[in-house]
Amino acid sequence: MKLFLFGDSFGSFTRQSNTKLDMSKTADENTSWWLQLQKKLGCEKTVNFCLAGTSLDATQWKFDTELPNISKEDYIVVIHTEPSRRWFIKECPGLTNFQNFINFPNGEIRWDWIEFMTKNHDYDKDKIKRQVQVARDYCLFVANKEMEMLYGSAIASYFYKYQTKGYKLINIPAYNIPTVDDWNFGFATTGSLVDIADYEFVPMNNDYMKAFTTITQGMDGRIGHLSKANHNILVDKIYNSLTCNSDLLLEQDFKQEFITADNWDEHNDYGLTAGSFKGQVRERPLGSKFLEKFKKDTK
Repeated sequence: MKLFLFGDSFGSFTRQSNTKLDMSKTADENTSWWLQLQKKLGCEKTVNFCLAGTSLDATQWKFDTELPNISKEDYIVVIHTEPSRRWFIKECPGLTNFQNFINFPNGEIRWDWIEFMTKNHDYDKDKIKRQVQVARDYCLFVANKEMEMLYGSAIASYFYKYQTKGYKLINIPAYNIPTVDDWNFGFATTGSLVDIADYEFVPMNNDYMKAFTTITQGMDGRIGHLSKANHNILVDKIYNSLTCNSDLLLEQDFKQEFITADNWDEHNDYGLTAGSFKGQVRERPLGSKFLEKFKKDTK
């Protein structure tokens, strides 16, 4: 019996040996909710396909390719990322978040970020440049909030289908997608992981995102974007939903408003700073809200 994970950075762990970021600390993956969940469920191992910066279509594709290796005795966790992300570059399923490689608000491509993400790989760089340009044009001239919400709903329905087929699968929304009526078969699901992550910070002028950006300088050093305390709470909630069909209430019971500039180092598991990536400081992606503002400001 194994635990399979699919999704984005809310379920991923970064090791110094396979990252381009400069980390000053060695994080302990044993504190993560997924390894705690593995032990709690009695699984032999965790097979983790979560990838920072990935999209829903890349997540669905990875699930499809791995499905022959998954039995109905295994447990499956699917984290649903922001539906505005799109997988345009086949070799780079972690390069789907437009805000990471498009300057805001002028709409110019951040080629330094593209180079940063693709260096040391034997990719066709000319082909990637053309694909990045197509992705930028899609973001600016095609994408819209209504289409993204429908897309997110369709992916949610796809995974919901496997629950009705007897797979021990749970869908966890990383972001709020209001068009999804039912995330999971047999129990209610409310809230999202991004709210848990944001509300850990003491707000500045009632603004949680401003606090996050000011304190972290855009480099979130928490494992899975959560503090250890909230990893511990989340694992119990997922376990109870998987084994008892308990409602998955992501807006209740979590620790809130405790991270400040003074204690950030205690929660910065990877020891990331603004200098961890030598480039422009990035705010955490805002998904659909970002795209709407992006298109408005670049007209």
